[in-house]
Amino acid sequence: MPACCEARTMATPGNPSRFQAGSTARCGASRRIRPIPCCCSPAPTWASCSAASMAATNGNACPTNSAKCAPCTGAWPTFPRAARLTPLPSGTRLMQEPRFPRIPPEQMDPRQREVAASIAAGPRGEVKGPFLALLHHPDLADRLQQLGEHLRFGTGLPPELVELAVLVTARHWDCQYEWFAHRRIALNTTSLDAAVIDAIAHGQPLPAMPDEQRDACDFCGELLRDGEPGERAYDAILQRYGRRGVLDLLALCGYYGLLAMVLNTARIPLPDGTPAPLPPKHRS
Repeated sequence: MPACCEARTMATPGNPSRFQAGSTARCGASRRIRPIPCCCSPAPTWASCSAASMAATNGNACPTNSAKCAPCTGAWPTFPRAARLTPLPSGTRLMQEPRFPRIPPEQMDPRQREVAASIAAGPRGEVKGPFLALLHHPDLADRLQQLGEHLRFGTGLPPELVELAVLVTARHWDCQYEWFAHRRIALNTTSLDAAVIDAIAHGQPLPAMPDEQRDACDFCGELLRDGEPGERAYDAILQRYGRRGVLDLLALCGYYGLLAMVLNTARIPLPDGTPAPLPPKHRS
């Protein structure tokens, strides 16, 4: 490896360590294959450790013949959540397999079969999305599906507000699956304008829309950003829908935030061939 290479050992995945002059490019102690930044003469490059090079060097040094070069920014690379579901450059690997595999019906225990049948018999019609993971804990899945059934279908809030709450929450958590599923629901079953949905996806100013929809977006956005809605947004929802409506909207954001975390953690995949619908957020 050229003497000019400067990188710092990444001991844990995602460690945003900066370069340290004079150190050697190494794969972290986690032994995960990650891009290793390496500033080499004559031009800055990214060097990537291949599985073969790791095995040949006991998981330590990255030989120069394994380098895949691209501009070097001077910091460890970050991977937006969207990258889990989109093609990655050659030499880069992110774990994409689901952490909670689908349980075949013949392998379910009696409680899992009972909960799966209850979900399929309800308005969802089938076990899918986060419940593929949650069935590994059938008691939790049962309680959550009952809460979700109320929030989706029984609040008394207009369906446009329900789906806006879900979409704002999915965008906040960068949850590709939740966004994919509920964008389709919103467009097919409510009067929400596609321009409004696209503005939420891209973090752009909202276009013209009914006041009650804008108030719901403000309420949910402020809640997720600040931990509570501001006075104006709170008062607007309170006046229209009462304290019950306020609590339903709070619960929608909390419930779909939980499902977003389940989906992201479990790595529930999108249908085959479906590109990631959410663009990555710009993060500082």
